[in-house]
Amino acid sequence: EKDQFYEETKLFAMLFGVPEPALPADWNAFMEYNRAMWASPQLTVEENGIRLKEDLFDPRSVWMIFPLWVQEQVTAANLPPRIRDEFEMKYGWWQKFNNALIMSGATVAQWMLPKSLERNPLYHEANARLEGKRVGAYNQFLIEALLDKERLVN
Repeated sequence: EKDQFYEETKLFAMLFGVPEPALPADWNAFMEYNRAMWASPQLTVEENGIRLKEDLFDPRSVWMIFPLWVQEQVTAANLPPRIRDEFEMKYGWWQKFNNALIMSGATVAQWMLPKSLERNPLYHEANARLEGKRVGAYNQFLIEALLDKERLVN
């Protein structure tokens, strides 16, 4: 599954102009590359990065406070410790506890929710656009409520 996932993401990289020969050959090589980069002084966080992080996690709607808090917790849990520290993101026992609750809650929700709610409304909109259609009313409502936009791309 990891190799298949990695092969599928190579297309995404190529869409951004990264030639296939520049990409690691498989999942294991990709992870080796990542571990080397995480330890490298080449990967750093500067002031612009910190401002971008603050902007990304700044809820512009009361509806976004909880989802962005969750996203920040999950992001902090998955960043390499040095990079997390450079982004000034806390990850002590309280954040670890919250992340464990979030992950277990996501697992339970995945079992309980109908398949139509399993994916983000933006995922549904992207698929509808690929088919030349508009997203359904429920997902349209969520996009408008959460992002204050009619749709992502007009």
